[in-house]
Amino acid sequence: MVLFLLLQLPVIVCISLYLNSKKIFSRKGNLYVTSFFEGLGSYLIIVSIFLGGFFASIFIKLLLLILGFIIIAFSKNYINDTEPELDLQIETMKNTIVIFSSTLLLFYVMLSVFRFQDIYLQFLYSILIVIVFNFVSIFLRRWFSIFWDKIDLENSSFVSFRAVHIYIVAFVIVLLVLFINFPKVSVNKSINLANSYSYFSYKDGTNDLVNRYKERLIVDLDMEIDMDHNAYMNQDENHIFIYTEDHLMIYDFIQNKLIYSGYYEDQVNGIEINYINEENNEIKFQSDCTDEEDCNEFTYPYQYGELTYYTYNTITKFDHLDYEQSDTVILNENVLHLFQDSEVDSRLTLISDKPFIGFASSNSYTTDVDHFDGSILYLQVKDNNDQINIKVYQIIEKNIDLILPFYSHYRFGFLVFIFVIGFIPISNYDKHRSVIH
Repeated sequence: MVLFLLLQLPVIVCISLYLNSKKIFSRKGNLYVTSFFEGLGSYLIIVSIFLGGFFASIFIKLLLLILGFIIIAFSKNYINDTEPELDLQIETMKNTIVIFSSTLLLFYVMLSVFRFQDIYLQFLYSILIVIVFNFVSIFLRRWFSIFWDKIDLENSSFVSFRAVHIYIVAFVIVLLVLFINFPKVSVNKSINLANSYSYFSYKDGTNDLVNRYKERLIVDLDMEIDMDHNAYMNQDENHIFIYTEDHLMIYDFIQNKLIYSGYYEDQVNGIEINYINEENNEIKFQSDCTDEEDCNEFTYPYQYGELTYYTYNTITKFDHLDYEQSDTVILNENVLHLFQDSEVDSRLTLISDKPFIGFASSNSYTTDVDHFDGSILYLQVKDNNDQINIKVYQIIEKNIDLILPFYSHYRFGFLVFIFVIGFIPISNYDKHRSVIH
């Protein structure tokens, strides 16, 4: 993690030096020292916003952000002029962020998206998307430059201390990235990015998860029955049995279809029905077992391996899994934590993501999670007007050739920001200035 973060610094400093060397008018002062401090400040800002997944604490990210702005402001001291302008440093910072985001950041996100591919395809697809995006952004920036030039406020085409509305918008955008990870959308899972449920909420310092697991939909039914938040399921080698309050459904794996839907029966087509919710290789821990029998009580906070769970909710532990990289799963608050030798390797949320941009709550509920045949299955029900949608997912393991430390960091929102950045021109404001620095 530390090495990966440090490798970004020389790249960003070189970008800063390149941008300053392309100024139309020569700066007075030390170009290299100024570029270093501008690059260092830009680096801290980029780390706090776009590489912030390496820091679980929001206060550390805010500290890096503030320190980055302070260093950028300090860098103008190395410009020998009677009235050095902070606009010059802001311009370099903005251009550096645009270049980094549309190249390296996009490349990192795409490596996360294609992590389940063979390593050569992972790199090929990621590089092709970066090339195509930057080719398209050339035309986007040309089109947008007409509007961009209209933002010119006397001495600068981007910033002015009188341009309060620009600062407010920028500040709000930063807060959205840091606190909300805007937007939250259901496509996170389909493109193999992290779900909008942020892993940062776990105060365990684990920020380099492999995230090698995916969901495979094995049952998808729309039934005209009442919603039941207590629905559960059992399995045998050929069937999944789904139980609601007054309804039984039997799904046949071999025929890949629903073979029975109706009231409870002791036997259906020669199949014996077991109505007890089977829990194989599964232990439920609760914080208070005062009034319950056969209850496993845990002492707050619950600890397993390197993780500590600060929750009073039920914690479920699944053992004897047949995954290659995980032997134990801890289920807490609808999130699976997959462990190998007591070290967490991946996380997977069982919560259905919120609708586009997150301005609503999903009405899907995970009602049962089972261990079956060495893997994890879970049952999800969703109210859909006069019907309920019933889905059963199997958690499957995928091979990952190249393990990188940021596979659990990014969400669809980062792609939205990168696309927006594709509109922002790489500017050189010296051509707008009447004073030569």
